[in-house]
Amino acid sequence: QPREIAHEARRTPVQLYLFDVLSVEGRDVASLPLSERRELLERLAADAGAPVVVPPVFDDVDAAVATSGRFGLEGVVVKDPASAYRRGIRSEQWVKVKHSRTQEVVIGGIRPGKGNRAGTIGSLLVGVPSADGLQYAGRVGSGFGEQTLARLTTLLEPLRSDVDPFVGVPAADARDALWVRPDLVAEVEFAEFTPGGILRQARWRGLRPDKAPDEVVRED
Repeated sequence: QPREIAHEARRTPVQLYLFDVLSVEGRDVASLPLSERRELLERLAADAGAPVVVPPVFDDVDAAVATSGRFGLEGVVVKDPASAYRRGIRSEQWVKVKHSRTQEVVIGGIRPGKGNRAGTIGSLLVGVPSADGLQYAGRVGSGFGEQTLARLTTLLEPLRSDVDPFVGVPAADARDALWVRPDLVAEVEFAEFTPGGILRQARWRGLRPDKAPDEVVRED
């Protein structure tokens, strides 16, 4: 009921953030430059009033990235003011700039490649040491070049083992895994840890021959 909605709105304020406008009174405006669509959007939002909000635009990319980092956001999207809105199409006029972190990990398994990676490494299963053992931290399947894959195959083949070295590896990831002794340390780039301790959007950076597995700690 309206009275209940009004009461809840006072107790739990909600705002609607709008970033773009594609249609105005039935007229498709997606082909207009972003700068013009932005002007339309600001006028429409002003007429609508609260709780509609049009967030500010940063002209300084470094400042925008720093601000998004302070708020724990994933990153920013840099947009050309002259760009049209292209439905369902990626454009070089819109570029994602993501925050990333690095984490040292211990390699404990291999998932065989499929498709164009058949016969080689599809992804690596990695972990971070904890008080309970080598805590599973997910898979790393991107960032490899052909030479890197060949070198990893050469290094990991002698370490093959029948023993799962991880704590907490899901059955789905363990199903076709080839285990290896957890002797090698690597570094990955990632977006964040999930609540379950899994690396999200992990990407290979390289081996860390200068580090021993027992020196690896989770970076918070």
